[in-house]
Amino acid sequence: MAKHGSVDVVLTRRFPSMEAKFTYYAEKFQGGCWIWMGRTAKGDYPVIGTGIYAHRWAHERFIGPIPNGYEVDHLCNRPPCVNPAHLEAVTPAENMRRRAERTTHCPRGHPYNEANTYRRPDGYKDCKMCINRRSRERNVRRRNARKGQRLSS
Repeated sequence: MAKHGSVDVVLTRRFPSMEAKFTYYAEKFQGGCWIWMGRTAKGDYPVIGTGIYAHRWAHERFIGPIPNGYEVDHLCNRPPCVNPAHLEAVTPAENMRRRAERTTHCPRGHPYNEANTYRRPDGYKDCKMCINRRSRERNVRRRNARKGQRLSS
């Protein structure tokens, strides 16, 4: 069985084939992305069947098999995109390198620029503004905890 589920699934009466299901849920938009309008998993990754990611299915159907140990990278940086022209099988290390390269802002929206970026020893980026916010929040919690200890003594 494949890492992310088998493409041999029981199809419903609504979709007589995987191609029919794929065509139904993949909507083509300007810019070339085919956005998956069906069910998604964590991180907005499209799901075409039980344990089968639609972008992996599209790669195998239109490009070819995904080598063992490889992942499918979205060249357009949009996880719900299932356009085979936007998909490439790469090693996990290459996928992580590309993701880090394309990430320009932290999850809270602060820019990753020279002044605001801390490079961790493992190579990942951290936002200095978010590090400072977490530090302030931790200090407030510690002060409040110490006040609570003094009141109960």
